[in-house]
Amino acid sequence: MKYTPYTEVLQYRGPNPFRTILNDILIISYLLLITNAFFAPVLFNYEQDEVENSFFFKILKYIILLIFITINKKPSLSISNLSLGNRLFFLISIFYCFSFIWSEAKLETLTSAIQFVFFVYFCYNISKNKNVDLIKILKYYVIFVLLASYLFYFFVPSLGRMTGFHHGLARGVFLHKNVLGTILTTILPVFLCNLKSVKNCIFVVITLSLIYLSGSSASLITSTVIFSLSLFIKKIGTKKLTILLIMLFTFSILLYNNYYDIFFKMLGKSEDLTGRVKLWENLSDAIYQKPFFGWGYWGFWKSSAKMNVFSDMDWVTGKAHNAFLDILLSGGLTLLVLSLVLLIYIFMNILKTDDKNIRAFGILTFISTFILCLTEISLLQHNSINLLILCWLMNYNNQIYKIQPGNTLNLENTINAI
Repeated sequence: MKYTPYTEVLQYRGPNPFRTILNDILIISYLLLITNAFFAPVLFNYEQDEVENSFFFKILKYIILLIFITINKKPSLSISNLSLGNRLFFLISIFYCFSFIWSEAKLETLTSAIQFVFFVYFCYNISKNKNVDLIKILKYYVIFVLLASYLFYFFVPSLGRMTGFHHGLARGVFLHKNVLGTILTTILPVFLCNLKSVKNCIFVVITLSLIYLSGSSASLITSTVIFSLSLFIKKIGTKKLTILLIMLFTFSILLYNNYYDIFFKMLGKSEDLTGRVKLWENLSDAIYQKPFFGWGYWGFWKSSAKMNVFSDMDWVTGKAHNAFLDILLSGGLTLLVLSLVLLIYIFMNILKTDDKNIRAFGILTFISTFILCLTEISLLQHNSINLLILCWLMNYNNQIYKIQPGNTLNLENTINAI
């Protein structure tokens, strides 16, 4: 009997091209929606309240989510098959769902917690899908954002530039200049992880220029830090890199504590970080009131107690401008401990990545996210693009065995893949 060689039988034909393109379109559309980029701002003429409360765009996000889950193979949700990081994600989701019990805004907390559950499940599906190249998708997303933002900034300034207190600064296709800065800084590592490419170098310059035009100090500082690290990060081993990062972190804290006033004067910024320091001082009272379990997921920002924080301030916001304070407000010390364990686990998984480009991308993304968490973004919430990327990085090493199109497998690798 004549047998066909297993190298021919097992030749990989690659993923379904139609499904790959559809997945890319769905995820890019989802990223634009969760970051309130382009569609909603233009439709509602950059009115923040109307954008954030739009029922249509909220529903559209979940339609995209359901389509993606329907057309792709669903990963296992068996507890025994989940890594520690994924278990922590789902534990935090359960914590959020039960937090409505002690929340003063029970309905808002419960509905927000359900949205978080859906968001985490979507992140998990993306991170476990072997045919989703998130770095490629992020490149498409940020290139679109760059082109549209420059177009709006130069040719439609009524849309692409801030008005009022921040008049003239670039906001591009986003609602605020700081959102533009943080999004670009978050995704900048997709280009920094491979500076040998001329195209990547060009996009780094274009991205940094737009961050500068946004006038976002936190984003400018963060992008400068990760750009500097990208020049040598691939050349250092895991142990040396870990020690270096710990030393840099410690040095930065000491430098900030002793010279932050001089530092911000050099940047032409106020010492109180445009009112953030006052906000943090006022929020400390709310945190001390409920130190162990917090106010419930988004419970504080939906409660009447929120206005006590702003009684002696000239502005009102809906977040702490510090991810760790938001975590304490949502879940107290309990959630803070879970969050820190999760972040450490994610970072350790990134360091274990064999692919040097993915490893560099992961480290730079983690560092930029951590720095931005100190003054700008919230992390453990639905619609966080930073959380989505970190979830993908955490599961990168545990994805289903990847086979490059056109390659053949030997018997040992085939058995392992199965």
